[in-house]
Amino acid sequence: MHRKPAQDQLSGFEGEFWDYRGMERSTIGIERQANLFATYLLMPKKFIEEAIASLSFPLHRHNVGDLAKQFCVSTQAMTIRLVNELKLLHPARDGLYYRSETEVLEVGGQQRLF
Repeated sequence: MHRKPAQDQLSGFEGEFWDYRGMERSTIGIERQANLFATYLLMPKKFIEEAIASLSFPLHRHNVGDLAKQFCVSTQAMTIRLVNELKLLHPARDGLYYRSETEVLEVGGQQRLF
């Protein structure tokens, strides 16, 4: 997708640590696109939903770690995908994950005001 800019960036690469601080804004955008592509490739929504359907709730952090191992990604990447992107898990204060915000509120003994 971005072959030419990647070749330009890597032409002087000599084993240095690469981070966002030294990159131009356009390169950061390209890096984000690459991360998004990798997310969709490694953790497709359909397969994630199927894996979650077979689990019993609430989930513990180690359950998310097991899913991460199954998909060969980090626990952090899996958590971001499940909580932030797909909204399949909702974290509670007790460290567990539930299917919905309503379940989180019920477990915490709180009620919605609005």
